[in-house]
Amino acid sequence: MIKFYRKIRQNLISEGKTVKYFKYAIGEIVLVVIGILIALGINNWNDAQKMTRKEIKVYQEIHSELNETLAGVLDDKKDWEEILNASVKIRDMLVKNDVNKDSLLRYLPRTWDLEQSNPKTSAFESLKSLGLDILSNDTLRQDITTLYQLTIPSLMKSDAAVEAGRIRIKVYSLLEPHLKMNRTEILSLLARNEGTYIRSGYFDIKDVESLIDDEPLLLTIQESLNWRLKVIRIHEWVVKSINSVMLHIEDEIKRLS
Repeated sequence: MIKFYRKIRQNLISEGKTVKYFKYAIGEIVLVVIGILIALGINNWNDAQKMTRKEIKVYQEIHSELNETLAGVLDDKKDWEEILNASVKIRDMLVKNDVNKDSLLRYLPRTWDLEQSNPKTSAFESLKSLGLDILSNDTLRQDITTLYQLTIPSLMKSDAAVEAGRIRIKVYSLLEPHLKMNRTEILSLLARNEGTYIRSGYFDIKDVESLIDDEPLLLTIQESLNWRLKVIRIHEWVVKSINSVMLHIEDEIKRLS
């Protein structure tokens, strides 16, 4: 093809058609420039498509990870609600001086329980290593960053979570003087070969009346209710935030696709 164009130029020069030669030369340059621009355009389009596919993959990985985290947060929230309800039942029995010993023994272990969230962050860490700018949607990028760096960590690092943990220890320390080992129950469980770790049934109440009269214990149980309720509210906020970001990610994937 190059030889063909060169022969045309040579013929025009030899025939003295200088004006036509220059017009042809200009036309040839224009064609070359257009060809280069088309090639660059195709190359840029291919690069853009690669980046879009990579961006979609990142969104999919974050969405999948958030879905797992959401399931864990909902499970933790359910456990916190059970802990709260058990503490409420114990408080009500003590305040009303209407203690059912079997119920008391059933609910007591939950009063010193503590659920610790363990959200996954590998997808976000991978995003940070790639560079946050890979996400073209500025608003969604900020929402994801806020969710991972502020919202989700509040499950473990908020004042409510820290205080709930502290009060849990205090409740147990105040309960401990009222408890005694239930040797009969433990021997029975071991005889049935049910293991050495026994969550419930290993303790009994020394004196129910002294437990009812323990004002510091009652006050601490009430304090634990306040903080645990705040922790549940944080879980509700985190669930709402995760759902919102996941919906935005789904919309963005559809737009990019």
